[in-house]
Amino acid sequence: MNISETFQKLAAAYPERRPGSQATQTVFDSIKSETATTAWEYKAKSQKIKTYSFSVSMMFFLIGSLLTTGLSFIHPLGGVIIEAILLLLFISELVHPRLAKIKPQASENLICTIPARSKELQRLLITTSVVTDSFNVRPSQIINRVFLGLIYGLGLIVFLMLLGTLWLKSQLPLYLALFALLVMIILKLWSKDQVHPAGLSNCSILLELGAILMKTRPSTTTVTLFFSGANSLNSGILELPKLLKEGPDLSYLVNLESYPDKRINLVTADGLVFPQQSDPLLIELLMEAAKEKDIPVQAIKLSEISPTYALKWRKLKVAALTSPSEGTADAKNIRELLIGLIRKLDH
Repeated sequence: MNISETFQKLAAAYPERRPGSQATQTVFDSIKSETATTAWEYKAKSQKIKTYSFSVSMMFFLIGSLLTTGLSFIHPLGGVIIEAILLLLFISELVHPRLAKIKPQASENLICTIPARSKELQRLLITTSVVTDSFNVRPSQIINRVFLGLIYGLGLIVFLMLLGTLWLKSQLPLYLALFALLVMIILKLWSKDQVHPAGLSNCSILLELGAILMKTRPSTTTVTLFFSGANSLNSGILELPKLLKEGPDLSYLVNLESYPDKRINLVTADGLVFPQQSDPLLIELLMEAAKEKDIPVQAIKLSEISPTYALKWRKLKVAALTSPSEGTADAKNIRELLIGLIRKLDH
């Protein structure tokens, strides 16, 4: 049984893989087993991580806002100042979780680094997720961007009502703020963890790529294969900046994402309100590789927050490829694209 078949069977046996669950551990064990063979000179290493939940972020924002609204009845200015800080913290959870860190859970990432054959001039990190948890909790009846718009819109209303109390010298806006918080509480109670359906073809792509690179290591490019163990608030992939501190100044990152489309897509930008652009050099090199190898690739922009969104805010050189299915033809094409990218970076 080849690598692709092994991970197709794992995906069928464990369609739901939560961070830290036994199903996820089974997949990680399979990855470790593949890299433990004699063909792999460099083995996968485990990285323990903390996972953060948007549900926790919401909970602490709601508790803080309720207390702040109560404070505003006796000290309006203090309430406005504290609520402004809370709202900014809550908004920043999308790219830099802080409130969620109050109550983390445990998971792990797997990392396999294949060093450059001679002098290391740059690093390429290729990442994918093995889990099926989603970026944030929400009601299943509401699409993600609408839910986030509602939550943050209500949070802004709370702040404006507290500000209105300060301006109007009236406590009436505080009752409107309490009503907005009540709606947020209902939405939170209605929300639940969503499963992001995803196979494991991207894992097999990385492992097959790694096996090829073990035989013909790039001359000046260190390649790191990164298997993320948490999607919630991008907890897994946000560990990458720590890795980059230890490597060369010039580093690139390509993320493989599961996406409900029959085509291979190259994500050039993502995010709706504050869209973030992918690295132009990576886009150019991947499109060149696709053209040379006659691989059909569609350039797209996503309105959702992708796993690389927070990394783009940190000004990292990032791009993303979406894998359309578990099909071996698609997997081979993506692998060939990545090989083409590595060769171009190496020269």
